Amino acid sequence: MSVRKRTLPSGETRWLVDYRDSQGKRRAQQFKTQREAKAFAAKSAVEVAERIHIPKAEAVTVRTAVERYTKHLEGRVAADELERRSLADVKSKLAHVCGENGLPEVLLPDASFGAVDAMRLRLVAGGMSGANAAKVVGTLRTMLNWCVDSRLASRNPLAGRRAKRGSRDKVQVPIPSQDAVSTLLEAADALPGCYGLYVRAAALTGCRAGELRGLQWRHVDFDEGTVTVTQRAEQDGTLGNPKTVSGHRTVPLPAGLLAKLKEAFLAAGRDGTRFIFANRVGVPLDHDAFSGRHWRPMLKRIGLEGLRFHDLRHYYASALLNAGVPVTEVSRRLGHADPAVTLRVYSHALPEASSGSELAAIEAGLTAKR
Repeated sequence: MSVRKRTLPSGETRWLVDYRDSQGKRRAQQFKTQREAKAFAAKSAVEVAERIHIPKAEAVTVRTAVERYTKHLEGRVAADELERRSLADVKSKLAHVCGENGLPEVLLPDASFGAVDAMRLRLVAGGMSGANAAKVVGTLRTMLNWCVDSRLASRNPLAGRRAKRGSRDKVQVPIPSQDAVSTLLEAADALPGCYGLYVRAAALTGCRAGELRGLQWRHVDFDEGTVTVTQRAEQDGTLGNPKTVSGHRTVPLPAGLLAKLKEAFLAAGRDGTRFIFANRVGVPLDHDAFSGRHWRPMLKRIGLEGLRFHDLRHYYASALLNAGVPVTEVSRRLGHADPAVTLRVYSHALPEASSGSELAAIEAGLTAKR
């Protein structure tokens, strides 16, 4: 690999890097400065030795990488490895990467940390919150990891680096108060069909909407007072696996909810194959339709506008933590892949630190043996 000076017909100076790639094919790339050329030569030498080098002539643009990545995710959805809602969320974030403030025509080797951070600042200047801009960068980081594994990129420039959010953007997950949830459940009981029970189950089991909609009566053990999550229902009613392996779980049911479920089960004719939360033709209810026709109008009537259905899951988690349930058990009931996820999301919901008054009892227990 050599670096040499070159004078163009215009009289301008360029620095040429002449090398052979991992397949032994001769390559050349020129730069304006010697410093840039030497930096490229050093990096390329390592990549060629590790057989991960992607010549610039074969590099794809960020837009092309996004298209290939989303096609890969669509395949995962078809294989029941990914939720359709998750795919939609990824697509919405990567749309910003390919938008006017993004990096659509930038080649992957040129998508440096600096270029990505400049994109983040453009998104914020365009009206996006710092937190959401950081999520866009996080999704791009995940995509770049896939690009490395797929040999579209030699390295991920965002690996090990977190996008800045700004101190004002460190938003905690919203947790409804107990009074708010009590008011909500009272109002939900007046909703038609299974909707009231749907809302109550969300607040008292912590299950995700798709998990609730995938429940059949066979999943409820009335003797043990538990419900077992083994599947989820997509927005279109198709069934799939829970979001994570840990999503397969058994959750205890409080007596009041269990009684309401038993009443509904008897009314449903004791058919274990029927969906608990279904429409008139027996398929899982349409959550979007429920939100538009019942959820949001109900929130407006009781003065709780802005409350999300998913916030009931946050309420459930915080209620368990404040009741002294171990984080590992809370994590299991929520179906989190790791208790660390539970701690990261709900650390602000943990009971406040003690004043140290309990140390007196600890000390007394130790000195009593003298």
